[in-house]
Amino acid sequence: MVAPTPEDEEKFLALLREVHRFPTVYDVRVICLAATSEWLPDRLVGETALNLLAPPTRRESSGGKYVSLHMNFHVQEAFDVIRLYRAIRVMEGVMSYF
Repeated sequence: MVAPTPEDEEKFLALLREVHRFPTVYDVRVICLAATSEWLPDRLVGETALNLLAPPTRRESSGGKYVSLHMNFHVQEAFDVIRLYRAIRVMEGVMSYF
């Protein structure tokens, strides 16, 4: 995946601040390989120091190769969301995130 430019991140920060009131609960969804889904939530918490509010909800693909994870993080400020996406972006086995 291509890393966003600093200008893209600034636009995203401005949008986050416009749409959300911080601190807030921020929903993140990640589609990844099934094996990745086993360690990804714990690694995100470890790398970002953000609080995962509950165990992620999981939906497996019909063949079991992929998993969709839905996670809720407590974030203090908009930049916490950027940090979260930066961490997700470099994790092996992640296919998509939003």
